[in-house]
Amino acid sequence: MVDDLWPEKLESAKIRPPVAILKEQASLLGQKTKNVVEGAVSEVFTVDEEETMEYSFNLVAPALGGYRYRLFTMRHDIRMYPLIITMEKEIFQEVNPEKPEKESVQDMLWRRRNQVKVDTEAKFMDLLTKIFATRKTRQIIGAMLAQSTT
Repeated sequence: MVDDLWPEKLESAKIRPPVAILKEQASLLGQKTKNVVEGAVSEVFTVDEEETMEYSFNLVAPALGGYRYRLFTMRHDIRMYPLIITMEKEIFQEVNPEKPEKESVQDMLWRRRNQVKVDTEAKFMDLLTKIFATRKTRQIIGAMLAQSTT
């Protein structure tokens, strides 16, 4: 007979996976623009020693031959949080403009790479709200809308 060494109860994590949140937001963008501009979440295949999962959030204009603009990438390990969001410099500066007074070496490296570490779902939702509201994001969506309807 084999002894069962596993805990009596194994449960699913009580948080929504970050990729599910991204997919929800991608769908909402399509609804908001009548699918002239859509959001698309793509898995970025990475092989590294940290065994991370990486996804990109893209703005897509189907009428422009499926033109895609990568808005940001998100990376995390199996535990889901913390996660690292990487964005282009212009968006990064708008959502994270102030350098903290005390900054660790890791924080400095993330800042140089235009990355933000997010520890909770609430902070992730707040960061997404800021990214989606940036001037650059609105310009890209506006340009896609204008060029898709001509």
